[in-house]
Amino acid sequence: MTLVKTLIFDLGNVIIDLKDEQHWWEEVFLSMFDRNAVLKLYQEGFFRNYESGKMSDDDFLNSLSVYLKDGYALEDIRSGWIELLGDLPRHRLETLEHLRQSFDILLLSNTNDIHLQHIHKNLEDEYAYNPFDRIFRKQYYSHHLGTSKPEKEIYSLLIADSGIEPEASLFMDDKPENLTAAEALGIKTLHIPKGSEFSVLLKNFGL
Repeated sequence: MTLVKTLIFDLGNVIIDLKDEQHWWEEVFLSMFDRNAVLKLYQEGFFRNYESGKMSDDDFLNSLSVYLKDGYALEDIRSGWIELLGDLPRHRLETLEHLRQSFDILLLSNTNDIHLQHIHKNLEDEYAYNPFDRIFRKQYYSHHLGTSKPEKEIYSLLIADSGIEPEASLFMDDKPENLTAAEALGIKTLHIPKGSEFSVLLKNFGL
């Protein structure tokens, strides 16, 4: 068995907690809008397009603002969108700092500019710098790459850019469907269920 040299982390529900996505979508975000109109946008791939960098923040917010209910404003869309994000426990950053002493560490996340700006600002406010820049050799975000998980292209782009050996790499994600394409390219994978700690599962994996 090839030894693992590179650890590739997902962000949401692996490093940073997310609210219950179904509850957030139904009770927080969708409640601000004409429900049927926004569900139609969802079915047409509107949110996936934003996540894949195919529209700007302004385009995203302005397009949604057309369907706002009375009493809501553009800034409510931004704050409601950010509401999905939960805590980033300090102990996970400490574990990542420890792991980087022994492994090449990368980050691969489906995200978007509004979420990422919020996460980075919170990190800088708390630590006076962004720990991600020190922990991860490279950070790969869907909206920068123009594609998103579970598409095979995003993993191929990471492999080509980072120079990793797929068979000596382990990718962790909270969604099993995001592991399939990575496995097809020879990357080892580890499912991190919501509410679990990657530090514990890595030990069970033998790392």
